[in-house]
Amino acid sequence: MIVVEMSAPEPREFAIPNVPLASCPIRASLGILGRKWILPILRDVAFYRNVRFSDLLRKNDGLTPRILTFRLHELQNEGFIKRMLRNGNKRDIFYELTAKGKDAIPILTAFTSFGMHYHADIVFNDGTPRKLSQVLPGSQRKLLRGLAEYAFDLDRKHSK
Repeated sequence: MIVVEMSAPEPREFAIPNVPLASCPIRASLGILGRKWILPILRDVAFYRNVRFSDLLRKNDGLTPRILTFRLHELQNEGFIKRMLRNGNKRDIFYELTAKGKDAIPILTAFTSFGMHYHADIVFNDGTPRKLSQVLPGSQRKLLRGLAEYAFDLDRKHSK
């Protein structure tokens, strides 16, 4: 038997932060986004207009009214979505993204793109992997919402 002494893993060069982190930003984001049903609910509110409670139930097999109620409250409390009344009618309720929710669209887009490429056998009837530009031509800029520019702008702001 060969015994190899292992040292603690070192971060890759691109992953060394300039500021000490109190916690992992991915873990912090997954606090809400990693909960079951959150991403499909957020997807539907992001990609469809005037989404109602019944629409969310219908589009997500296995989602129960009780769990949907909990998840909608969590998304509202976390500032991702807002509950809207159409024409002041308390019976006509739909959901919209807030600014924070709109900032999650690139995350949803990344999952969409990853799924279309690596899980094409599940996503597409013919099983052929596709790129985002093939499925939603002309939508990339809107879906990515200037993510690269946003990241670089933040870099410039913080380096001054």
